[in-house]
Amino acid sequence: MMDLPTTACLRLKRLQSLTAELGLDALLLVAGVDGANNSGSCQALTYLLQGVSGRELLSTFRLSMALEDLVVVIYPDHVALHCTPESYDKLLPVFSLWGAGTRIHCCTEKEMEDPDDQEAFKISSFVSMMAGVKKLGIPLTPKLEPGNPNTPPTFQPGQPMEVETWPMIQAYGLEGVGRRGFFTMSMKVQDVYYQLQEVYCELDGGAVHQELTKQLPMLVQHWGELISAFNMKAPSDRLLLTERLAGEPLLSYFAYG
Repeated sequence: MMDLPTTACLRLKRLQSLTAELGLDALLLVAGVDGANNSGSCQALTYLLQGVSGRELLSTFRLSMALEDLVVVIYPDHVALHCTPESYDKLLPVFSLWGAGTRIHCCTEKEMEDPDDQEAFKISSFVSMMAGVKKLGIPLTPKLEPGNPNTPPTFQPGQPMEVETWPMIQAYGLEGVGRRGFFTMSMKVQDVYYQLQEVYCELDGGAVHQELTKQLPMLVQHWGELISAFNMKAPSDRLLLTERLAGEPLLSYFAYG
């Protein structure tokens, strides 16, 4: 069984290292409706908190309901986050290994009873987490550019103005709340979507566990099917098999598995 708290601790350090390598003050991950269901944030939080990595993250677009109120800000040397009592209880074993520098903003059960109080606490927490931050990394959503008869469609990097549509950012820009006006005018926003994709493909302890427990059994199964297909053929008929027919179980696994 994967040691999720240890894996999450090591992955936090990896994201902190990336933040420092890119010269950022912080990396911002906003889940759920507060970040307009930003898929890049969902992937990063799933990688960090749920031990998922590799191609499995490509199909991650939403977090569980218990984690949708998470706002995580990763600095080069510490981390701050906003959560609800429910997500706090769920993730406490993970948070416990993140060190004394971890700042957790968790609203009370009483504040949870009043949506206005809950939102006010969330915004005040976000303002506190953004204090002193000038250069911020965010996994923006890539844009699909349609191709033409001669070139295939391509993905282009997301644009910083995307964050202006996030409810959390819009509330932050209100007068008397955070920095007045457009978020991207007072903060340098840098897209880190593709840098994070490279991190997700690194083979750490959690990724090895995932490969051994999920991918390896499937590979063994399909390899067995390939060998069985050979054994069912007479020696003279095996020479008639094309590479595609012979390798069909493995090719299908690679394409759809």
